[in-house]
Amino acid sequence: MNPETRPEEQNPKTVVVFSDDLMDNSRIVATAKAKGLATMSVRNWSKFMNLIPHINGCIVIDLEHPEIDYDQLSEFIHNSKGNEIRIIAFAPHVNINSFQSARAAGLSEVFPRSAFFSSLEEQIKNWATQPRFSKS
Repeated sequence: MNPETRPEEQNPKTVVVFSDDLMDNSRIVATAKAKGLATMSVRNWSKFMNLIPHINGCIVIDLEHPEIDYDQLSEFIHNSKGNEIRIIAFAPHVNINSFQSARAAGLSEVFPRSAFFSSLEEQIKNWATQPRFSKS
């Protein structure tokens, strides 16, 4: 290890993106990389669920993805690792069902798509480096 390497470069925080929209995915990945974060993009739900318990950072979920299993997501959120990891979700503001399903699964950071992308550059590093608050 190089003695001049900063700690965050030794174990970079990772932003895992679950989105079926190539434009949104590219925008999120480019923004995260510009902030010095590692990134992974996943489009398959089972691969996503196998990957997320092992990441160090945050997860971004596009609620428009047709493969989301809210029951499985809820189970992950309510286990110990799910209480530590930051999960950010977004959908078009008119997609009321996705917002309700995401919140019922235990997601607390659910944004309209426009609000998510307007705050992405400012917030992505915080989302990846600040742990999710534990439930009381």
